Amino acid sequence: MRLDDISLLGWLHSAACMVALFAGPLVFALRKGTRFHRRAGYWYVGSMVIANLTALGLFAPIAGLPAFNMFHWMAIVTLLFVGLGVWAARNQRARVGAYGHPVMMILSFYLLIGGAVNEAFSRIGGLRNAAMAGSPWATNIAQTKMLGMAQGAAMMVALAMIVWFVGGVARKRSRLKRMQLAPAE
Repeated sequence: MRLDDISLLGWLHSAACMVALFAGPLVFALRKGTRFHRRAGYWYVGSMVIANLTALGLFAPIAGLPAFNMFHWMAIVTLLFVGLGVWAARNQRARVGAYGHPVMMILSFYLLIGGAVNEAFSRIGGLRNAAMAGSPWATNIAQTKMLGMAQGAAMMVALAMIVWFVGGVARKRSRLKRMQLAPAE
């Protein structure tokens, strides 16, 4: 595993990503609206803000990519998703907030996972070698079938999560509406 080229900023970025990688699934698993859900959410949001702000300061010499590249743009998009997710969480009574919160947070987590997948293929020699061997035409790891399949699998899981959580919001909102419309006994 290649770790000798990570700067102090890179280690801070990596530590924040690890916190988010643990806090994210915890937030998804906890019962929504509870104190624990909110507290885990604060950890997730804080670590994602740190991870993505530090990502903006990381410049790896990648052949063919400018110093400020697609990874920096993805960090900006992730910050946007996290910010919109926090706004939506505070506006749950409105339809856009209720549905937007899980969608934005899942999209931000998907981008975190996508970055982790890229780092794994970039830094773990055996994984990189297997991916390159499986795609002899590839000139870099980003062109390999194995990395594309891993990213595709992460995307499918994120889409399934969006459907699941948006469906849960729809069921809860429908149940609340029925309770409001029911005649008082």
